[in-house]
Amino acid sequence: MAVSLYPPAPVLSDEKIFLPSASFRKQTTRVIGAILLFFCVYLLLLGAALAIGVGSMAAGIYILTLGINGLIVLVSGGLVAMGLAVIVFVVKFIFAGKKTDNDHIVITEAEQPELFAFIRRLTEETNTRFPKKIEISPDVNAAVYYDSSFWSMFLPVRKNLIIGMGLVNSVNISEFKAIMAHEFGHFSQRSMKLGSFTYNVNRVIYDMLYENDGYNRFLRGMAGLHSVVAVFTILASKIARAIQYILKDMYKLVNKQYMGLSREMEFHADTIAAAVAGGNNAVSGLVKVSVGGITYAKAIGMANEMLPDKKITANIYDNQLLILAGLVDKYNLQLTGSLSAVPTGLWGFDETSRILYKDQWASHPTFEERKANITALNLYVAPDETPAIRLFANPDALQQRATRLAYAAVNTEELTVCPATEFAAQWEVKDAAYTVPPQFDSFYKFRVPRYGDWDFDAILASTPMIPPHEIFSEANAQIATAVRRNKADIQTLEAIIAGEIDVRTFDFEGQRYNSAEAAALKQQLEQELAADTAASELLDKQLFCYYYQQNNATLDYYKDMAAVVNNANAYTELVNKVIDLVNTFYGQQVPIEKIQHALRAIRESHNEALKTSFRESIDKGVVTAEWLKQDLAAFIDGDYQYFKDEMVMAAEVNHMIHCATSLVHAWNLYEYSQHVAMLEKLALAVPEAA
Repeated sequence: MAVSLYPPAPVLSDEKIFLPSASFRKQTTRVIGAILLFFCVYLLLLGAALAIGVGSMAAGIYILTLGINGLIVLVSGGLVAMGLAVIVFVVKFIFAGKKTDNDHIVITEAEQPELFAFIRRLTEETNTRFPKKIEISPDVNAAVYYDSSFWSMFLPVRKNLIIGMGLVNSVNISEFKAIMAHEFGHFSQRSMKLGSFTYNVNRVIYDMLYENDGYNRFLRGMAGLHSVVAVFTILASKIARAIQYILKDMYKLVNKQYMGLSREMEFHADTIAAAVAGGNNAVSGLVKVSVGGITYAKAIGMANEMLPDKKITANIYDNQLLILAGLVDKYNLQLTGSLSAVPTGLWGFDETSRILYKDQWASHPTFEERKANITALNLYVAPDETPAIRLFANPDALQQRATRLAYAAVNTEELTVCPATEFAAQWEVKDAAYTVPPQFDSFYKFRVPRYGDWDFDAILASTPMIPPHEIFSEANAQIATAVRRNKADIQTLEAIIAGEIDVRTFDFEGQRYNSAEAAALKQQLEQELAADTAASELLDKQLFCYYYQQNNATLDYYKDMAAVVNNANAYTELVNKVIDLVNTFYGQQVPIEKIQHALRAIRESHNEALKTSFRESIDKGVVTAEWLKQDLAAFIDGDYQYFKDEMVMAAEVNHMIHCATSLVHAWNLYEYSQHVAMLEKLALAVPEAA
């Protein structure tokens, strides 16, 4: 079948663009060296392990020739078991496979002839084999995968293509072509084959070091036969741990080099995408994936909130588009043409970090790095704005199938479908509750001042009055941005100082720094943060004074808001005390007495306070989700002991943690929505301040 919807490719001046770059080849050499070094070390360990294993088994058999009694049989069996266990540990990974577990929708050419014709032409253009299967997932994604094993490094394997319906719903046909070409670029005949080989070697090493649940069960089963046999299984376990200890450093070396190659593979796949679809469309596709991910996540969040009301949505992708349309209108976005950046406002915090560093452990380059690489190719093709969903036959039915896939973990038998108009109304209410009036957007977007600490009389008596045009100046509008930016950059510097970000150098505002200089730069930013925070707090108080001067009811608005802030802080403080006690044992190997002490402290000192907070939060309207109301009510009505008959009542502990932390999130949302409501009152009272 001839495909009717297929955007053209750019005119190439040099076919060498498809060849791997010099840095790709250099990183390939490094990976080969790391793998060869690993195998040399592994072969030495294999030889030693085989010698121990065979020797242990031979010794066990020899002991039987000395005479047979119960102890001799146990010792002999233990030696044989130990030898077998050691040998199994060093060779088991060869036969391990890695199957991708999914519940995707497998589509056929008979069902989707236009899409298959599109993909077939694209595989020809990228010189890639047609996928073994094409699958639809509900998410905003695209991927090529296959079931891999040790043997798949040497035997030919057909790949499968995953297309996310949330992605298709977000891009035009030119961007879709670029995204699909990127995925095929990873396995193109014009690409290096070592990436797949390295991935499998890397996975093999990882499985050998960390995927040992079956092996550990085998040792426990052997140890359970008799205490004598247990001694030998413990020895086998210690030998295995010694092998792992040696291989861990090798794993880090191979993995670090592989991450470097993975980044080069991404650059190469981007190059292929640009070569067949245009660099502008490749960059725009990356942007639209981010936009689609944001809007799909919001649609899923709304769908989850509808479940307690026993309602589901028939087509989550209609909701995704409705949310996108609202964001386009709110932020005056332009989503046609080739986009080069995620539209301002969608992420929440729009500040880009001023600290740039090369993350050696990142599998993908940053967006800015990918954009620079693609842009440098100077390949332009006018975008075809036809929605990618036009490639699909019966798109609404397919979207509904993908929606049911998104609800796979939910029992939908007793649920009813929420009409699209009802969803739209609910989203409008929810969105409005967290949308700051325009004149306050620069000051209070995602920020609530510490009103609970305010002495309102003292502020009114001592704060200098300034005219509104000075309050709402461009410089003042940037203060909140500077505070958020410095907080984020300080956290990054702290990670560099602690070694959590492993870099020798980094750039800050175009200047190169050594990692040893991070502490001094952190101190500088902390001073800036302190100054900006003080300026922000003064501005908050000046705003209050200005609005109070215009409308005396402002004082009541602020005092009500201060009460909300104090209540939220008091509850957060209570939960922090509980979590601090839980953290003394949760996920750790500690004496049972320590666990009992912590749980007794929670029960005796905090249980009633939690119940009181839960009741008050429900009564004040802090909790709106029915599922959370039900969970909190179950805790209030219960008599949780947490510890009984020398056993931790895990269900009670987990339910308490779930309720406590879920309510923290509810309080955060409530606090912000109440602040928005207060700002709306101020905006209505003094509209000319904008």
